[in-house]
Amino acid sequence: MSYLCKTKRLFQFVFFVFILCLAGALYAKSLAYLSPLGKKPDWSELENYQETWTKEAFRKVLEDIYAPEGASQKYISIYQDYALIQKFKDDPQEKFKLKFAKSSSNVKKASPKSLVNKPLNGLKIALDPGHIGGKWAKEEGRWFKIETGPYVAEGEMTLAVAKLLKEALEKKGAQVVLLRNKNQALSPYQPQDLKELALQTIQKNFFERQSWEKASNPEKEKILMQKSRALAYQTAEIRERAKLINDLIKPDLTICLHFDAESWGDIHHPRMVNKNYLHLIINGSYLEEELAYDDIRFEMLKKLLSQSYEEELALSKELALSLAKETDLPPYIYLPNPRAKAMTQDGYVWARNLLANRLYQGPVLYLEPYVMNSQEFYERIKAGEYAGKQLVYGKSRKSLFKEYVDGVVQGLTNYYLKFAKAKALDP
Repeated sequence: MSYLCKTKRLFQFVFFVFILCLAGALYAKSLAYLSPLGKKPDWSELENYQETWTKEAFRKVLEDIYAPEGASQKYISIYQDYALIQKFKDDPQEKFKLKFAKSSSNVKKASPKSLVNKPLNGLKIALDPGHIGGKWAKEEGRWFKIETGPYVAEGEMTLAVAKLLKEALEKKGAQVVLLRNKNQALSPYQPQDLKELALQTIQKNFFERQSWEKASNPEKEKILMQKSRALAYQTAEIRERAKLINDLIKPDLTICLHFDAESWGDIHHPRMVNKNYLHLIINGSYLEEELAYDDIRFEMLKKLLSQSYEEELALSKELALSLAKETDLPPYIYLPNPRAKAMTQDGYVWARNLLANRLYQGPVLYLEPYVMNSQEFYERIKAGEYAGKQLVYGKSRKSLFKEYVDGVVQGLTNYYLKFAKAKALDP
C-alpha cells in the first residue's frame, strides 16, 4: 500500500472520529440533564441580567442564600468582571458568561408598588391552594379521617382558605387570581402515564436505586406506583400551575397556601400529636446534587438574578410576625439539615429549594402554619366555621380559617404600607 493511500485512510479515520465526537457532544446537549418533567433551559433568557449585579452582591446572595456550603462551585466560577456558568452537566466546556456591573450605582433595585391610603390597591396576587383534594386526596396522601369525625384533606382546606383570602384581599383593592377554584387537578397526567419516567427517576437516585434493587417484585410495583403518583399529582401539577403563573397571570406576588403535618401513619387511625407550629419558606439552600441538573441550575440563577430574594425574605418576615401574633404558634425548627437554612433568628423563616417556589417567577410567599394531625388543630376543624370567637380547645378564638386569613391580610398590609410611607417620604 502506498504512503499516499495510508495517509488518506488515516485522515478519513481521524475525520470519522471527529464527526463522532461532535455528534456525541451535540446529542448530549440536545438531551440535557433534566429533573423529572424538566424543560431544557434557554440560557439566552439570562442575557437580560447582564451587568445588573456587582460581583460582591452576586457572590454574597449565591453563597449565603441559594448555594451555601459551596454547592455551586462545581458549576459556577466567579471572576473579577464576570461569572462563568456551566450550561450542560455533560459538557463542561459550554459556558454562559454573566457580566457584572462595575458598581452598585449601575444596579436598579426592584421596588413594590404601593399607596399609603390603600397599600394593596392594584396589587396583582396569585393564590396557589396547595395540593388538590377531592378524589385526588387519597392519591396525594394528604388526608385522614378518625371514625365519625370530619374528613381532613389539605387540598380542600387550602382552597377554602384561598376563597376567603381572595374576598378579603379584594376588599383591600388587590386584584386576586386563584390557580384553581375547585378540588380538581390541572395537570392532564395520570400515574400510569409516568411509570417509565418514575423508573428512570428511581434509577437516577442512589438511595432510591438501592432500595429498589433490594425489593421483591411486589414491593417494586408498589414503589413504582408511589413514585408515579408523586410525579403526576405533585411534580406535573406544580409545573402546570407554574405555566399559568409565568405565562398567563404574571402576578406581582404569589402566595402558596399550605398546612403542615407530622407523620401520621394509618389514614384511618392517624397518629395525633401535641405539636402545633408555624413556618414560612423562601427559595434557597440548593444542594450540589440538585444543581447538577441543567434546568434546576438555570432556574436557581433566574430566581437569584430577578432579585426575588429580598422581597421574599422581607415579606416572609412580616407575615411571620402577623401570623405568629394571630395564631400564637411557635416556630418549627428543622433538625440540622443541608436542605434547609434558617433565615431569621426567631426560626419562623427558612430557605428551601421547593419546586413551586423555584418555578414560580417573581416573589413567592410559601406558608406552612398549623399541624394537621395535632390534637388542637383537629378540635378546631371539628368546630367548623363560625362568626366572632368561641371557646375551642380551652381558648377563646376565631375559627381556624378566619384566623389564617386575618394573619395573611394583616402581614401584607403592614409590609406594603411600610413601602408606601417610605416612597411618600422619598419619591
